[in-house]
Amino acid sequence: QRERAGVSRSVVDVCCSSGKGKSASLRRDGQVALTGTAKFQAHSRPTGVVTHSVVTTEASTATTDPNSKELLESFAAWREEQKISSPKIDIAFFEDGVRGTVSLEDVKAGDKLVELPRSACICIGEKMDCPFPEFVKEDYWNGLVGEKQGLVRLALALLHEKKKGASSAFHPYIRQLPKEFYTLTTFSNKELKELQYKPILARVESEKKFVSDAYKRLKKESPGAKLSKEEFEWAMSVVQSRVFSGQLDPNLKARLIPKTAAVGMATAAFASASNDTGRWLAVSAMAWLLASDLLPKKGKEAGGNADTFNILMPMIDAINHISGPKTEFVYSALSDKFTVEAGRVFRPGQESFISYGQLPNEDLAVRYGFVERNNNNDVFVLEDMLGWLMAHEPAAQALDQSQLTELRQDGTLQALEAPVA
Repeated sequence: QRERAGVSRSVVDVCCSSGKGKSASLRRDGQVALTGTAKFQAHSRPTGVVTHSVVTTEASTATTDPNSKELLESFAAWREEQKISSPKIDIAFFEDGVRGTVSLEDVKAGDKLVELPRSACICIGEKMDCPFPEFVKEDYWNGLVGEKQGLVRLALALLHEKKKGASSAFHPYIRQLPKEFYTLTTFSNKELKELQYKPILARVESEKKFVSDAYKRLKKESPGAKLSKEEFEWAMSVVQSRVFSGQLDPNLKARLIPKTAAVGMATAAFASASNDTGRWLAVSAMAWLLASDLLPKKGKEAGGNADTFNILMPMIDAINHISGPKTEFVYSALSDKFTVEAGRVFRPGQESFISYGQLPNEDLAVRYGFVERNNNNDVFVLEDMLGWLMAHEPAAQALDQSQLTELRQDGTLQALEAPVA
């Protein structure tokens, strides 16, 4: 979630570029932000929380966008009107050009970072009737069923508000959102190949296909929706990088999880599939099944009135990620507010962080455009280890045909040929 003001979740600092086009860049805290193609390498980050030098809490001196100061001032005024409270943190721009949030005073673990009413969020539930039948057809809306289609619903809600312009209750929030995203899904095929990692290529291709198919379905089933492909892709990028999901019920407190936390746990499905197609189908299925399992139960088990919501939370979504235990977001039915608490200590002037979950670098790269070297949750998928061993000395010399036969009979070769994480 490394974010340049009004542009994207990426930064440009010390480049590890392969030459032409886009590049990967290294933040001083050791995170590599992907602004395009490169044979990039992650560098070690110091332990603990990194202190950045705050340039300003205004955008004018930290970005080339002449409207950024006005956008941020408008957003701050809007947050006050909406009763969004964040007394210990504020949006800031750091000396390396990164937009995030800065601690204004000592913050202890458990301190409230942001509190906002549900009315200040864009919330779309799975059971909701179409809230804007003049925008998309109700039959099309009702056919958007399931976890991933819930993201499409939220993207459409965001675009509906955006189309309203200044009359939208969310206009100041929408105006300050990134205009472009430089995650791996924006890379060309040539650029992606330079990453030299086949599993991530398949993952990115799956993400691209889902968005492309979703737009085709929109144009086919609700042709009256006047949305360009670029507008739809932008809204999906916003949603996929910022969404929080959880069940809301008038009679309960629901804990919300970043949807990508489930995706990060799905990599174990690689090893159990017999071919490439099966592996990637397994990844997709496991990702969404786990997302469902991690949420509170539906129906009678949840009290009967619960609905699963996908939510955009202004101000909370401005806080950058750092590896650690997943940050929990609490909804209080009594106050009808969402709250996020600090998971660690932050000193005045330090960048404040939350954790999106125990995510491997593959998820961070695809969703947010950066990776972490010292990421204890990272997973690397190895394919055809036998082929690699036989192509390198001294392994090729050490194994004669009789030994290979013996290894094949006891199943060792099959294990080496299968992908492992």
